[in-house]
Amino acid sequence: MELQTISEVSRLFGVSTRTLRYYEQIGLLAPTRREDFSYRSYDEGAVLRLRQIIILRKLRIPLRQSPGPR
Repeated sequence: MELQTISEVSRLFGVSTRTLRYYEQIGLLAPTRREDFSYRSYDEGAVLRLRQIIILRKLRIPLRQSPGPR
């Protein structure tokens, strides 16, 4: 599978590019390579991970877990 740009992945899954950048910011998803001008590309592994994230979101599982009692 070829690398896909952030806009291609966004269209494929019906999520905004802002959402993808948020997932990157909180450490859930990492682009394979950042090309010139901060373009993000995703490989097959990243796309599969995004598919899992979207399924978990549909199941209403939170993206971040608050720290438990100490």
